[in-house]
Amino acid sequence: MIDYEQLLLNYAKEYKEISLENIGDAELKEFFQDKYDTDMLPNNQYFNFEQLTGRLLSSSYAPSPSDNNYEPMLKELKNIFDKFNNNGFVSFEYQTLIYWGNVR
Repeated sequence: MIDYEQLLLNYAKEYKEISLENIGDAELKEFFQDKYDTDMLPNNQYFNFEQLTGRLLSSSYAPSPSDNNYEPMLKELKNIFDKFNNNGFVSFEYQTLIYWGNVR
């Protein structure tokens, strides 16, 4: 996950701009009428190389094939996959943060 995150930071110019970290307590309180609750759940996903590539390229911030970063990014993705795969799969171990409350 650390290497994949670095790949995004290196090649996907818009990735950092759309991060959830850009949304803070003030925005959440406004959306949820001042009070909201949270919970965190594990959300693991497993990808072979084709699926991992699809996962990356389906992201809105991924460079398009005409972008100069496209081919180097895919080459680095393959290096990451080769380094970390276990029996042809890599694991993305996410924590899904859930927000709930009343909305306007």
